[in-house]
Amino acid sequence: MDAVEERAPTEVLVVASDVSFARRCERNLSRKDDFVVETAGTVEEAIGHVTGERAIDCIVSEFDLPETDGIAFLEMVRAHAPAVPFILVADAAEEKQVSHAVTGHVTDYFLKEDLSDDGIFGRLIDNLVAYYREQNELSSSTISRAGTLLDHANDMIAVLDAGQIRYINQTGVGLLRGEDRAEFLGQPIAEWLDDPPESSLTDRLRQVQRGKLSLEVFDQILERVDGTALPVAVYTSRIDWTDGPAVALIIRDVESRKRLESELSLKNRAIDTAPIGITIADMAEPDNPLVYANDHFLELTGYAESEVLGRNSRFLQGEDTDPEPVARMREAIEADESVSVELRNYRKDGCMFWNRVTLAPIENAEGDVTHYLGFQEDVTERVAMQQRLRRFKQAVEAAGHAIYLTKPDGTITYVNPAFERITG
Repeated sequence: MDAVEERAPTEVLVVASDVSFARRCERNLSRKDDFVVETAGTVEEAIGHVTGERAIDCIVSEFDLPETDGIAFLEMVRAHAPAVPFILVADAAEEKQVSHAVTGHVTDYFLKEDLSDDGIFGRLIDNLVAYYREQNELSSSTISRAGTLLDHANDMIAVLDAGQIRYINQTGVGLLRGEDRAEFLGQPIAEWLDDPPESSLTDRLRQVQRGKLSLEVFDQILERVDGTALPVAVYTSRIDWTDGPAVALIIRDVESRKRLESELSLKNRAIDTAPIGITIADMAEPDNPLVYANDHFLELTGYAESEVLGRNSRFLQGEDTDPEPVARMREAIEADESVSVELRNYRKDGCMFWNRVTLAPIENAEGDVTHYLGFQEDVTERVAMQQRLRRFKQAVEAAGHAIYLTKPDGTITYVNPAFERITG
């Protein structure tokens, strides 16, 4: 009988400043006999694990980290290990920021509250690591794969050896206002980046490359090819490159990021405080649960956010809800189309209200519908007014005496049947 090949243990690194979350991950993943779980509370400590002797098979990282955020940490990891599975974990409040920041080089991302103890998280990591190991065996060019991934990063990423640029991604070429990466290769980074306060850039890079400093973060001015200056945040860490240790240099456009974050914050506040209910449903999940509900929706329906998220919005329907508009919404969703209907819905306390619902599909870059945006407006007063007007018109038209309506200037605008009979 052939011997069964023994599988190597899966080395998982959990990077989290939230101690309770780190312990929860460790407890959850340690249930699998072939998982070895290490934890790090800071990026500096995590970089030590990544560049250490033991190979890391998967990284699980919080988005909010002490020295930086999970995206910058991811870019440091990608310079060292271009294909290792990287799972980003965020709070619900950070989800919008994470989804805007995440690009294709994040393997997956989770909300903390979605991390259950049913073993799904461990099975996901198992599958990712199996695929990662298979691809590692098939691929012969780590540098080529790293370059492909890093070119899609949002920040400038360069690899330095003795202060000279060995690699720079396309984002960096654009940030420096260059035309081709060849004009920067072999050049000292000091040509575009001044010394940090109270120290020498060359000395700091040398210490990082020698392993005396595992992580350096500082603000600086980037002098670009066209003579313009740009405030940037600089992150450096030690990595293993082609033939020995090197420095991964990440440069983030501070002003651009601040503008984007300000615009995103403004949009988020506008949606959160809009005078109509706004919801977002995830079409990729079974039963299309709500993943967002703004303040007005909660006020309109009387439910708390925790009672709404994770549920299909049909919980607002009741025994007197007309099935016709419900069917119209279902047909529109199946056809990836927009739709507007009015129907009876019910608040948490059982009170009925007339809801004008508008649904609109949200597509990803490939044109696939991933979410549905919902607008809910309480039109109970308008519907009641229309009903009163209909009853009034029916009563007027059935009256046996003449009734007519006029404008302020005396022009007759309406006469009932009895008026026509009487006046001829």
